[in-house]
Amino acid sequence: MRPLSNIVRSDLTISVILAVFLGFFLNYAVYFSRADSQLLLSGNNGVFYVIAEVIVNILFSFFLFRLIAATGLLSFKILSSLIILISVACSYYITFYDVVIGYGILISTLTTDVDLSQEAVNNQFYLWFALLSLPALILIWSAKKTVIQNKKHKWLLILITFVIIPAAVFTYIKTADRHQKVIEEEKNIDIASYGGGLGYSYLPSNWIIPLFQFAIVKYDDTFNESNIFDPAEEFTYTPAPQNKDLYVIFVIGETARGDHMQLLGYDRETTPLLAADPNVIAFDGRSCDTSTKLSLRCMFVREGGVKDNEQRTVTENNVFSVMKSLGFTSELFSMQSEVWFYNKLDLDNYLIREMITSKHSSSGKSIYDELLLNEADDVISRRKNGMNLIILHTKGSHHFYSKRYPPEFRKFLPECLDTETECSSEEEINAYDNSILYTDYVLHNLTEKLKDKNAIVFYTSDHGESLGGGEGTRLHGTPRHIAPDEQFNVPFIVWMSDTYIKNNKTLFDNLKENSRVRTFFHYELFDSILGCTGFTSSDGGINNKNNLCFR
Repeated sequence: MRPLSNIVRSDLTISVILAVFLGFFLNYAVYFSRADSQLLLSGNNGVFYVIAEVIVNILFSFFLFRLIAATGLLSFKILSSLIILISVACSYYITFYDVVIGYGILISTLTTDVDLSQEAVNNQFYLWFALLSLPALILIWSAKKTVIQNKKHKWLLILITFVIIPAAVFTYIKTADRHQKVIEEEKNIDIASYGGGLGYSYLPSNWIIPLFQFAIVKYDDTFNESNIFDPAEEFTYTPAPQNKDLYVIFVIGETARGDHMQLLGYDRETTPLLAADPNVIAFDGRSCDTSTKLSLRCMFVREGGVKDNEQRTVTENNVFSVMKSLGFTSELFSMQSEVWFYNKLDLDNYLIREMITSKHSSSGKSIYDELLLNEADDVISRRKNGMNLIILHTKGSHHFYSKRYPPEFRKFLPECLDTETECSSEEEINAYDNSILYTDYVLHNLTEKLKDKNAIVFYTSDHGESLGGGEGTRLHGTPRHIAPDEQFNVPFIVWMSDTYIKNNKTLFDNLKENSRVRTFFHYELFDSILGCTGFTSSDGGINNKNNLCFR
């Protein structure tokens, strides 16, 4: 029989201890936060989910440490130490600052552009870091290789660690996801995916996931971007001197049709707030494609910057990447999860819906677009000077429409509420129009936050929508060569603050005049965003034919 000290110091025993330490203790603040939302959503069943999350997180942590141990004792000590050190540091900011450990935090750390304030790295942090790290490190570096003489026990351990535990965790997450879908249907709400919320909430997965995202981006930059044309390198862009301190906010709408907006002539009051604002200018528009993924490829590059094939292969850098090269800070906040697209934008930071709803302040809340306003407000308060770009990707009017707005926006009735029953065309349209009404509210509240700034807000949708009835088909995504006209129907809305109009009166007047005589197209976004923010190019970097702020 082996001495007790050897058993305690075996990498197997230490893996168990570390799993409990990391999976439970370092995450205790997150458990309390998510417990409130789980109890609110699931009632008595919420207690089960709280306990289950503790078990699942400990099991995942154990699996991770055993996976590392399989590579050798030295690598177990080194990699386990790194995991503990990073996780302890992250736990401090999660516990005391309600920080979501996501791609932005990771990239700022890895590029030595640390965005956390000096006040946050204080004596309390160092005390926390030392008290929690040192015992774990001492334990790790005392580890000895686990020796199991009995072959049956050895294979049983392998089976439990690498088959049963992953299968159990996967099964639980899928089951919980299905249960949450039932709750969403019963309450007619939209909640971030359970598995995604789990992954972005808890250590260590909440920093391991963005680490992989960062690695993918670096790989893509190194091996796949060599043939991409970069306008920022080929052309000269000159900023307007009056816009050296500037907020540019681009709101990407979802499935919103311009012909269902009051300010574009619709006979219902779907945009009363925007329609009453003299600083708002709106265009009828046409999208470049009929689905989100394809439109995101083609709408932000120059005309001709994507191939006319089915997958819309991108051949040029997008306008947001160009703006970053021109000196803008850039942050994106999304109620969607199009990470492949966000990684192409050269952002300083981004948070997707699972990250946003993982915050204590948003945990358990239904996914309504107004959550994005808090994120925009945070950027505005942090970035007082310079040129700042904020991108907000909304859920907008995506089917199922009635899940896109809170109950107080149920203006047009009866509305379609149940996915299990057939709704009339009237009910579908009422729910859709209510979602447009809510978009009006979100955009208005965004402009209210910027009215005393030098700021410009752009809004357009990725594509339109077929609403059945007389239009025949429903939803969107029909191949663009045969898609009905309404699936290309989008609005283009621009708002300028009083300060911005005063500083850029010609741009405002040109835009207003063009709105009376021109239809907007997605391929005009690149030139119009740069043109309307005061940039000029003497060597062809802006095609003024596509610049809606030029006449």
